[in-house]
Amino acid sequence: MVFNLEKAICVPSVRRIIEKRDGVLNHFGPIFRQPLEVKKDDYLNFLSIQYNCHWSGLERLGRKVAEDMDNLRHALSILVDESQLLSRRLDKCLQDLQGVGHATLTAILLVAYPAYYGVWNSTSECEMKEKGLWPSFERGASIGQKYEVINEVLLGLAKQYSIDTWTLDALWWAKKAERYESGHYKNAWDIAIWSMVDQAEQTTKNSNGQLGSVRA
Repeated sequence: MVFNLEKAICVPSVRRIIEKRDGVLNHFGPIFRQPLEVKKDDYLNFLSIQYNCHWSGLERLGRKVAEDMDNLRHALSILVDESQLLSRRLDKCLQDLQGVGHATLTAILLVAYPAYYGVWNSTSECEMKEKGLWPSFERGASIGQKYEVINEVLLGLAKQYSIDTWTLDALWWAKKAERYESGHYKNAWDIAIWSMVDQAEQTTKNSNGQLGSVRA
């Protein structure tokens, strides 16, 4: 069994991520499905865990591309263009958006079209490898080509467990979250990461979690 759903969902931080799903998807989904209308604040807010309620660290390198919004909008229009091959879309965006990685781009794909895309980041990759789910790739495969294969595995898991891709991505955090919340993690890096997550959650609570007020 890849996941013990009942146990994972009982982990408080995992449950909180899942509970935020509809608010985040309903807010950011329409924004990214209309990429040529994306505002700078829309994009920058999405990078913050305070507003995406799920992923930390996206803003470390992703903010710089917002200095050229015309280029960013053009790249996003390619990313979400379902008429083009997925691998080519992702590779083109990685080329045109220096500093933005596949973790950010696949998160955008998920919120735009959650039925069709999962997230490839360091957490999902690590957990897939540990669980024997990491696929093999053709020699010389690009990032986009690798993601096509990874995404098929992610969609297969979501179907197998009758869950959506947002919930699936939350489940990858279950083991880490459980260890942290039980006091297993003690080093400075883990404490810093989880403190950042907790701080963002508190900020969201203090603002009443009103995602609808984000867009300028």
